Amino acid sequence: MPDVSTILTLAVVAFSMALFVTEKSPVELIALCVPVVLTVLGLINPNKALNGFASPAMATVGAMFVLSAGLVRTGLVQTFSRHLHKLAGKEESRLILVVCIIIVALSAFLINTATVAIFIPVATVLAMRRSNLLSQG
Repeated sequence: MPDVSTILTLAVVAFSMALFVTEKSPVELIALCVPVVLTVLGLINPNKALNGFASPAMATVGAMFVLSAGLVRTGLVQTFSRHLHKLAGKEESRLILVVCIIIVALSAFLINTATVAIFIPVATVLAMRRSNLLSQG
């Protein structure tokens, strides 16, 4: 029989996963609350709860979110996606091919995390643009 700490940890993980999937709360809030709840329940000490925020990987991911938001706010994403949309034409397979070729070329010079941060908003705008065209046509 598993001990109480294992059951509590699994319950916190299951509950947070359910919140992530249902999107009932902002993802950032859920991610910040998990270590707090684990600390309050005495499952981890406060130093361990904060260690994850000090890792270089966490700083890199945070910087990529800032980069991505900056690209969206400057209008670069809209402009770039408009050009991709024109270049690819109406065929979905051609759009996928064009995007893949550009991503491969960028990945040769940038780290993959930066490439993903740049192209997630571009892919989102392209998907919205394509779905609007489908609903209109």
